Amino acid sequence: MNPHVGIAWQIGSTFGWGVYGTQLALGLTRRGRLPTLLESPGPLTLDGLEAVRLKPAMDFRPRLVELIQKQGEGPIICQFPVIHARGNNAELQFGRLSPRTRGTANHACIFFDRTTFSPEAIDQLNRFDSVIAGSAWNGAHLRDLGVRNVIDNIQGIDASRFHPAPRRGLLGDRFAIFSGGKIEHRKGQDIVAAAFRAFRQRHDDAVLVTSWHNAWPKAEGVRQIMASRIFDGANLLDAEGRINVRRWLSLNGVPEDSVIALPEIPNALLPPVIRECDVAIFPNRCEGGTNLVAMETLALGVPSLLSANTGHMDLLDRQIGFALVDQTPVPEASSNPDYDVWGESSVDEIVERLEAVYRNREAFREVALSHARLMEDLSWTRQIDRLMDHLDITDITPAR
Repeated sequence: MNPHVGIAWQIGSTFGWGVYGTQLALGLTRRGRLPTLLESPGPLTLDGLEAVRLKPAMDFRPRLVELIQKQGEGPIICQFPVIHARGNNAELQFGRLSPRTRGTANHACIFFDRTTFSPEAIDQLNRFDSVIAGSAWNGAHLRDLGVRNVIDNIQGIDASRFHPAPRRGLLGDRFAIFSGGKIEHRKGQDIVAAAFRAFRQRHDDAVLVTSWHNAWPKAEGVRQIMASRIFDGANLLDAEGRINVRRWLSLNGVPEDSVIALPEIPNALLPPVIRECDVAIFPNRCEGGTNLVAMETLALGVPSLLSANTGHMDLLDRQIGFALVDQTPVPEASSNPDYDVWGESSVDEIVERLEAVYRNREAFREVALSHARLMEDLSWTRQIDRLMDHLDITDITPAR
């Protein structure tokens, strides 16, 4: 049996697809398989043992590049299975070589937040041996569209890092609210900002800790959030066209000393930062997957407020997280069916939930710790193993 399994997108440590790919690669090594990286890794932070596990894959990269270059612009034929990344309307995700690459079996891994798929996209998905949906609603929608061989397999968390542990007290006695995710309309940071502004007027000891980064400041989602009806986002970009979170919040009534805007941090270094927080909020309008950052705050035992829509339901249906139940249609839905399943969270509900946590921290913490215990079943180790079983990517030798 050929030990190789191809990963046709960029792995890394600072973005969702990259983390997924890195965990997939590590999972393959546990089965004695060689993750074959068709794209050069992005920024990657590994501990010593992870680096050892992935060293054969990194060492094989130059040889793989040489073989690909010999193909010119022609097809890349692999004598092993390949897993590809897809998004809205089956668009490529971080994998420019994927359209040219064909393995002995080809599997598409897909996360989408727009529900319209062209006939050509559906036909493309049906050419894969299987389609791995990142959430139950993604999977159900694909089946309704006529996509065959759909497998639901949600993301995981690194349970060795994301678990409850003592705090270091670095924020003193301030009430810390965490919000993470790429800043864009879909993720709802305008709702977070409006809710925090209102809450901060009640409690001047509140601090907002943000992990909001977006490598594409000119993207549609950034333009949309700057046109927010909920929070004035006109000043999100500075004079150089870069996203400036603290400036945006300050210019719209949030004191600068009440905001900690984190630099971009590798996934493995986030746990001790998030543990310092009292609550996390995710009023996301739509999630194609389960929202990796929300899964991680839940696994850390931080009380987490999740909008009750789309991919978040995979967590809320397991009784994990605190639901933001007031969900109204987004205005875009009136003219575009792509937004039919999106939900708009209520600023007032978020403020009242924050107030409840503020006044009952220990009680919420106890419930959050029960959520963390449930998250143990959704570790990357278990989720990747489940995926490998679905795809019949069997063990060759036990991990050594």
